[in-house]
Amino acid sequence: MIKQEKKSKNLGMKRVAIFLIIIAFVVTAVAPIASFFM
Repeated sequence: MIKQEKKSKNLGMKRVAIFLIIIAFVVTAVAPIASFFM
């Protein structure tokens, strides 16, 4: 039961990490375009 809980927690952390990487990628992609249009 404890092992299962730890596994789901690691999965959640991995999901958060992927989410942050996607946000960082989108921001770096959009920033030059946004500054170009300003």
